[in-house]
Amino acid sequence: MPSTETSIWLALRGQVESLVLDPIHAVSYPNEAFTPPTDDTGPMPYLVVTHLPNTTNRPFIGSDDEQQFQGILQIAVMSKPNQDSSVAVEYAGQVADHFATGLILKNGSARVRITKRADISQGFAQNGLWMTPVSIQYLSFN
Repeated sequence: MPSTETSIWLALRGQVESLVLDPIHAVSYPNEAFTPPTDDTGPMPYLVVTHLPNTTNRPFIGSDDEQQFQGILQIAVMSKPNQDSSVAVEYAGQVADHFATGLILKNGSARVRITKRADISQGFAQNGLWMTPVSIQYLSFN
């Protein structure tokens, strides 16, 4: 049986994998080989997933009571530079909608709840692309 941390990650990843954007965006996952897509015009849009678990808390007194796991799943929308920024913001909004407030994800014994509307940060230039970060906060008791 996977650890709680692994189950949480797999629940979050499963939701990312079910995301459908038009056009389809390739996804870069942590510590996995990835080559950014290109076409005849240059770089193509893609997503970069980063998992940022936070401190585990013990909100209950009993030794066998559940622990509180929390963190942020950050998905960076990497889009073409020098285009209307609303294009990247639209993709970021679609990512945020896919992780709706109150959504409960499951994997094994882990139940992961999305605690609020995802935060979409101001985009900025990075490595020749326009990066728009989407930060998704989650909470899990296991």
